[in-house]
Amino acid sequence: MSGDQGGYILGLDLGIDSVGWAKIPVKKSEISEANVQMGVRIFKSAIEGDYQKGMEESSNLKRRTARGIRRNYWRTRRRMTKLINILKKAKLLPEGETSNPERRQDYFNQLDSDLSKEYFSDGATHQESQKILYLLRAKALNTKLNP
Repeated sequence: MSGDQGGYILGLDLGIDSVGWAKIPVKKSEISEANVQMGVRIFKSAIEGDYQKGMEESSNLKRRTARGIRRNYWRTRRRMTKLINILKKAKLLPEGETSNPERRQDYFNQLDSDLSKEYFSDGATHQESQKILYLLRAKALNTKLNP
């Protein structure tokens, strides 16, 4: 500031759940109760818990955790759908309805059953048909399998 020009100094105190402020004239001669203004704005804290015991956590934590679970579930379903479509396009899986999780489960159960009947005609049990992938891998060591 130069010459007779007045001005103000703005002081801020930024806290976790409040902002304090003060407006003070630059010239000492102008400092009075009428010219000095100050205030504070208190708002809801973004942190919940006991500050003294170090047990604070973000109030967004529950929402963020639930969103992360939904995202991971969605990503897993998307990867599964992409993989199934790639395998069908390469003719490594037969055509079938796999548009939702229930139909996809029925599709794979039927596929397991068909593979079990084709390669293990000696009446494989349900548990053995669940292990069909490993049994087919072992069989493929010595025998050519159809795609």
